[in-house]
Amino acid sequence: VASSKATESILPLLSRLVKERPLFTLVVAFRSDFYEAVLKSPLGPYLNLGQVNVPLMGLDDLRQAVERPASSVGLSFSDGLSEDIAVEASKLENPLPLLEFALTQLWERREDGELTRQAYREIGGVAGSVGYWATDALARLSEAERKIAKRVFTRLIQIGRASCRERV
Repeated sequence: VASSKATESILPLLSRLVKERPLFTLVVAFRSDFYEAVLKSPLGPYLNLGQVNVPLMGLDDLRQAVERPASSVGLSFSDGLSEDIAVEASKLENPLPLLEFALTQLWERREDGELTRQAYREIGGVAGSVGYWATDALARLSEAERKIAKRVFTRLIQIGRASCRERV
């Protein structure tokens, strides 16, 4: 569903495969903002067959997603940090990609096996982590590289697209 060209070619093939091969199981995963487009596609009539919706993670789920992997490798958090991370993530619309990115940034800044509040502030928290990283990455480029980056990123923008969430 990333582009109309991909949608026009793959979804009819998938629907034909499901229709013609009744013992075939197709697992499809997509974000909720693409649900309507897939529902209206040739694959749409088959969506309700064995459909499993994965609910949004609540605060406890997010806390576990933060703490369990860290614990499994012997990491600890500054007092209350894991709770603060989970609370911030719970306020975001789609927290998992940003949460993963922020936790990776914290991992890279760990001090003696601890994820610190200072590092969390430095990276801008969960919501600011990508922006902090991008600003830092851009600052490390030479002037010539910044000009190239500006041209590349400008070309990735397509004015007038139906959805700003579509991949280019």
